[in-house]
Amino acid sequence: SALSLALLEDSGWYAVDYRGVDTAVFGLGAGCDFATKQCIVNDAVPSWGEGMFCDVPLRFDSDQVSQESLNSITCDPSHHSWTVCDLWDESTAPSLFTDDFPESPVRYFSNQALISIYQFIDSCPIPVRSIGIDCTLDEAPYTPFYDGEKLGSSSRCVHASLGEGANKVLRPACLPMRCDDDSRNIVVSIGDEEHTCLEDGQSFSSPLDPTTLFICPKLVAICPQFASCPASCSGRGTCSFDDSQPKCKCDQDDVLNNEGCFPFVGPDHKTSDARETAAPSKSPTAHKTDDQPFAGFVEEDSTTSSAHIPFSTMKAAFAW
Repeated sequence: SALSLALLEDSGWYAVDYRGVDTAVFGLGAGCDFATKQCIVNDAVPSWGEGMFCDVPLRFDSDQVSQESLNSITCDPSHHSWTVCDLWDESTAPSLFTDDFPESPVRYFSNQALISIYQFIDSCPIPVRSIGIDCTLDEAPYTPFYDGEKLGSSSRCVHASLGEGANKVLRPACLPMRCDDDSRNIVVSIGDEEHTCLEDGQSFSSPLDPTTLFICPKLVAICPQFASCPASCSGRGTCSFDDSQPKCKCDQDDVLNNEGCFPFVGPDHKTSDARETAAPSKSPTAHKTDDQPFAGFVEEDSTTSSAHIPFSTMKAAFAW
């Protein structure tokens, strides 16, 4: 991310080229509340945190996830994978999982038995416990639940439902989608048909089955380029939202006259602008770590830690 590169640049040891940097979508567009407010308010996710945090704990029947929790399967914040909320009731969870519970997590709920295992974001519950379905992998073993589903690099996870009333089934779907530069909207493909999402959370019926309902994901999660400036203006300008498309206003227009205020990094590893960084006090040291940015995405043979439950253990708990 641009933030990681800025940290390297400010160390004084690196000249950084910000071109091609992806925009981090977690928290994008959530406003100051994301940084200053609690993730759970009155036992629920506030409106600004929807899609990033979750408040539905896992329920179990013996060592299997209950049917109630099967209807709580959701999409991870990037909309790549099917996940469940990292929220557990330590008084009812099977011993298979409780060995990994932290000793003193933050408690956000009136039910003090509800905890999140992943502690690196203030122990906020987030939907990152993978159940093994990644919409972006076209060779993944997966039987479509809805007509028109398709896995592949352009596919993303969307919330969906089938049926009505007591027979209603809530289950995510994997659908191809693209970012339309002209309309600046998400365009979702269902079979040979397309639907343009005009707003976040918009629901629409499947053209292949009127009993199927799909929910449009947030624009910032799928097409962050429509809601932010390239590389956060490389730390050399401000992002202006005065026009329909966010644009960088560079601090040094005469030197940084481009869309992302990108400094030119020459063959001598010097940057083209006059930005100064503190002189480094010592040589940088690299540290190898096995920690994952999201605790839910761990490989089959990963070692269990206080934040990680092996994927094989999670998958075994789901009886389809």
